Amino acid sequence: MKEYIIVAESTSDMPEYLVKELGVVILPMTFLVDGEEYADTPDHKSMPLREFYEKQKNGAKGGTSAVNPTAIAEILRPHMAAGKDVLYLAFSSGLSMTYDNALKAQTAMGKQFPDNKFVVINTLAASLGQGMLVHLAVKNQRAGMSLQDNADFIEKTKNNLCHLFTVKDLFHLKRGGRVSGAVAILGTALSIKPVLHVDNDGKLVPLCKVRGRTQSLDKLVDLAAERAINPQEQVMFISHADADKEAEYVKAELLKKVKPIDVIIGEVGPVIGNHAGSGTIALFLVGTEK
Repeated sequence: MKEYIIVAESTSDMPEYLVKELGVVILPMTFLVDGEEYADTPDHKSMPLREFYEKQKNGAKGGTSAVNPTAIAEILRPHMAAGKDVLYLAFSSGLSMTYDNALKAQTAMGKQFPDNKFVVINTLAASLGQGMLVHLAVKNQRAGMSLQDNADFIEKTKNNLCHLFTVKDLFHLKRGGRVSGAVAILGTALSIKPVLHVDNDGKLVPLCKVRGRTQSLDKLVDLAAERAINPQEQVMFISHADADKEAEYVKAELLKKVKPIDVIIGEVGPVIGNHAGSGTIALFLVGTEK
């Protein structure tokens, strides 16, 4: 079997230790804080996450930009020149232009390396949902699965990948156009916490509403119990934005009530965090529906 690498963007929010353990290639996205550009990398060298969220809480203006085709090609060219094929698991097209840019890089690199395979998958996933697909792809690769069979597996599995989110601050959703100003104000006053998910088009949409922070975390666990396919055969993933205690609470509840093999916790990086905001908790698993 020809050797291939597995590639994703930093929006996969995988902890640095996991990136190293899996041996995957991570393409850095760009985030902005008060007009200054920074590279989003697994080691968060350009700006530690605590600093990023502190600046966000203090009103810093944020922004993000996709990886451009030239940057993708530059990072992958040495691997392809060494004869390796590429399985690229791209950030959801419903949330970024990165998937389209990956297709442009695929076309350009195909002309330069006609004997190499370069497969791009629109994961329709974000944060550790994307990271979970990377994790599964590496597991398959290490078991001897070919690039094409692995790509087919990911294409099938992505339609059952549940992204379940809850946020602490409704005003971040207001800025992103997910809720109106009136809903944000009233919801904050009444301690309404929405639970959201990523739909079949890879877009973030409301799923339900509960009152109170703990209730919203419990709802994530309840939904996992309802939707998980063979939960005791899964590794589930949690990502959090400056909310480590809440993430540990959800992990403990999952292990007690849903009983997955393990739960891996990571932090929401600055690209996703720019839109979701501090206090976001997200849960990822393979389920009966997205």
